[in-house]
Amino acid sequence: MPDRDKATSRKPKRVPDERTLVQVLSAIGVSKTDVPKLNEVTGIPVPVIIDALGHLISRGLVAEGSDAFARFYYLTEKGYKLVQRL
Repeated sequence: MPDRDKATSRKPKRVPDERTLVQVLSAIGVSKTDVPKLNEVTGIPVPVIIDALGHLISRGLVAEGSDAFARFYYLTEKGYKLVQRL
């Protein structure tokens, strides 16, 4: 599996700024999404998205899952409530 799909398998090298975290969180929205789609929607570079996802997961705002095809990310209840307030 490529490293870019393993957002939680490594510790983030840097903490993205709050604006980036909010952009990624908002881009996930109410559906499951993957790193390439987040890159397409936000224009944020993939390594930064991966760091942001790791940070958002550690805060309990985003969770990850996978199916037979890919790894995906989605908002937790806590993340969903936060996005509703933005």
